[in-house]
Amino acid sequence: MNEYIFRYLEKDEFESRGAELFALMYSNMSVIAPFKNSYEVEEADWLRLYGGAFKNRVERKIVVIETHGSVKGFFGYCADGEVFDMEEIQFSPDIQGKSGLFRRLYGLVLGDIPHTVKYVEACANKENIRSQAILGRLGLKKTGQDDEKGILFFRGELADLLNWYNKKSQQM
Repeated sequence: MNEYIFRYLEKDEFESRGAELFALMYSNMSVIAPFKNSYEVEEADWLRLYGGAFKNRVERKIVVIETHGSVKGFFGYCADGEVFDMEEIQFSPDIQGKSGLFRRLYGLVLGDIPHTVKYVEACANKENIRSQAILGRLGLKKTGQDDEKGILFFRGELADLLNWYNKKSQQM
């Protein structure tokens, strides 16, 4: 069995690892909701926008899931003030649904978010039914949508996310 390492990406690592993160996201999204522009254009935009935001805000973090030096997943989030914004979560297809990995990821992250956080927010592509269902199980509810971009907005109480995590942890 592969050993998965969960760790926070250092700010200065984004330059060397950002393209690998984007490649994982692109391969997943191309199945669900293909990008409108070429790979190169989308990658350059994502590296510039997401990378800049990641490097310039201490509250924005990325957890990478690695095995044998290769990124198998990542979770980008921002915990600031009262809001824990789950910005991007990607797992390579070969580890999707592996027992315990999602819970292990949340165990690391939930232990790190500030005590001021009360709410959880996330977005999902309107075509990504699986992500929408997962957000529902985490206690988030749909609060709106952007029809032009095909994005649904979700929000919930941190207490509901903690209840999900604690319930799952007790079952393990």
